Amino acid sequence: HGRVEVESEPGRGTRFVLTVPLDLSVMRGVVVRVRDVRAVIVSTAVVGLRRVADEDLRVIEGHLYLDDEGALVPLANLGETLGFPSLAAAPQVEGARTHCVILAVGERRVAFRVDALLEEREVVVKPLNARVRRAAFVSGAAVFGDGEVVIVLDAADLTRIARPAASVAAGDERR
Repeated sequence: HGRVEVESEPGRGTRFVLTVPLDLSVMRGVVVRVRDVRAVIVSTAVVGLRRVADEDLRVIEGHLYLDDEGALVPLANLGETLGFPSLAAAPQVEGARTHCVILAVGERRVAFRVDALLEEREVVVKPLNARVRRAAFVSGAAVFGDGEVVIVLDAADLTRIARPAASVAAGDERR
């Protein structure tokens, strides 16, 4: 639904004008799952994907930080950041690992705990219409091949408001 115009003048050259609709864009994104919801995070904001064990975490003043190659990165729970109700903490299994996606926007880096890292894929992103444009943390929507409409998360909003998760054992400084 775009337009191509070609203008040519002998001896001067040819001019191509491409007009593309601003309401669609194609970008690469990392598909994550939080609870039963799939969401896309644009790949340009993703600086790392990790499976994190307890020994990779540090507790500072009762909050969790990820030790990412010597740098401490706040570790937030994506579900809680998106406003999902908290679930009762499941018992920890020795050696269990959790999935994390590390985002960087400007100088700010934040790691988000997710239930699953599913894949990286190209998605066609459609911006939200006026009725839902102010949805927090959402920059658009994508439709997958199976017909599911998936939210595209706004990495800048997420990193701006994310707070490190509280440690289950806030007094446990050994981690």
